[in-house]
Amino acid sequence: MKLINVIIFNGLSVLIRMLTLIGVNKILAIYGGASAFAYISQLQNIVNLSLVLPTNSVNSACIKYTAENKKASYELWRNCTFIVLIASIIVSIILVVFSRQISLLTFGTEEYHKYFLYLAVTLHFMAFNIHLQSILNGLGKLKEYVISSIISNILSAGISIFLIIIYGLKGALISIVISQAFGVIATYLIGRRVGTFSFRTLFGTIQFAQLKKILMFSSMAMFAGAILPLSLSAMRQMIINFCDVESASYWDAVWKISTIYITLISTTLSVYYLPKLSSLDQKKELVREISSGLLFVFFISLSSAFCIYLLQDWLIIFLFSKEFAPMAPLIKYQLIGDVFKMLSWVLGYFLISKACIRFYIISELIQWALFIALGYFFLKKYGVIGAVYSYVYTQIFCLLVLFYYVLKYFKEKGKERENNESIS
Repeated sequence: MKLINVIIFNGLSVLIRMLTLIGVNKILAIYGGASAFAYISQLQNIVNLSLVLPTNSVNSACIKYTAENKKASYELWRNCTFIVLIASIIVSIILVVFSRQISLLTFGTEEYHKYFLYLAVTLHFMAFNIHLQSILNGLGKLKEYVISSIISNILSAGISIFLIIIYGLKGALISIVISQAFGVIATYLIGRRVGTFSFRTLFGTIQFAQLKKILMFSSMAMFAGAILPLSLSAMRQMIINFCDVESASYWDAVWKISTIYITLISTTLSVYYLPKLSSLDQKKELVREISSGLLFVFFISLSSAFCIYLLQDWLIIFLFSKEFAPMAPLIKYQLIGDVFKMLSWVLGYFLISKACIRFYIISELIQWALFIALGYFFLKKYGVIGAVYSYVYTQIFCLLVLFYYVLKYFKEKGKERENNESIS
């Protein structure tokens, strides 16, 4: 499918997601206040971290290998389903057994341990929904993928808004751990209607050789999925320690603005570029796709960042409330970091598509270690704005490193091709 078609279809899904996020954030700002964002973000990070093993262990591999061979994918899907089920059970057991310790570590009190018990149940449905959407993505069934995403987002937002209005902060915490689980019903029915999903295609005999192949490839996504929420939690805790909870909430609100507008870019890369790059092998075709991707991302991210910067005062009131006005100085630097981050993602998806496992993991480790180290230094010196300073410098460094490695990759592949031709 052409990029423009992906942008149009995916743009519709992103628009719905943006509207639902805006609605939920606005309701949360009104009924929960500024300090609520820090608690919500901490719990959301735990949810994201809990989903790393069940989903990141298969998603990238499922998309890549389905895109490469759509006609022989049932065996792949069954193995992926097996991994999702086993991983979900393992994580659920951990959540149940250590719920009080996780609550104490996350919130500083055992009072919120029950939310992790709820998560232990709903985690299975969330993970399976993401798995089914990955299959639709790999098959190139964009229409079905978009419809599934839209329905999931609307269901999640409706449940979240209802619970926040009725129960305030407690309702928001409940919604974080249960609202995303209901989308699996819609996704399965959509896939079944087009003849993709059935018990036979998703469950059956597994092959350990393929399990190993899937897990090896997906180790990149698992590592990235784990280190990001851990890094954000660490940065948030440092802001609370060096500044206060309100400052951490302002920083979280800035990240939410980033999440809203970069979703279009990140999901387009996931839906279009990962399957596309996985299906290409010729240097000329790969260079063309990467170049067009960089140009597209640069134009969209820069223009979006510029518009948000001009409208930042209005957006703060519209998305949150006047109580969040102190976050304004952080936005400019966050937007600069976002532009470099999005450019890095184009190159990062190339590494994933070509299974450059070792370098990808090392680069992710260095990136977020640098983010925390610089954050510690800048927070002590500049206050909460130091967190976004750290983000900018980290993303610039990451882009330069990835650009160097991609050039090196093509150079080495060119030499290999020349050697093979000379031998033959």
